[in-house]
Amino acid sequence: MSLFKTYTPKYLFHLTLKLANSMFHAPPYVPTTPKSFFTATVMLHAQINNDLNEVIHVSEGTTQNTTIKTIHASICNLEKQLFGTETEFEVDIRGCCLYTQHLEQRLTLHTSRCVVS
Repeated sequence: MSLFKTYTPKYLFHLTLKLANSMFHAPPYVPTTPKSFFTATVMLHAQINNDLNEVIHVSEGTTQNTTIKTIHASICNLEKQLFGTETEFEVDIRGCCLYTQHLEQRLTLHTSRCVVS
């Protein structure tokens, strides 16, 4: 057992499920043992985008040809759509995992930012 966290496609998929669970009252169905964790992650991003597109319209990002770049671009699009911001994370599995955790934490932050004057 390692003391260091291991970033894998499976871990990224589980973080994406956690993100979806924090966004939806009734999260979309996703097989818990998909054939490809990359494909399942991108499909979950697409379901989140489809739900958000009913209310908010954001232009599509550029199409890339590698899996990690595609997933990273998908997470970037989610952040733009949700918060209108862009945060820098490495374009690798570790960066995608940290980026997904970052979005989930922003969505579930329990402190209020409203100021009553």
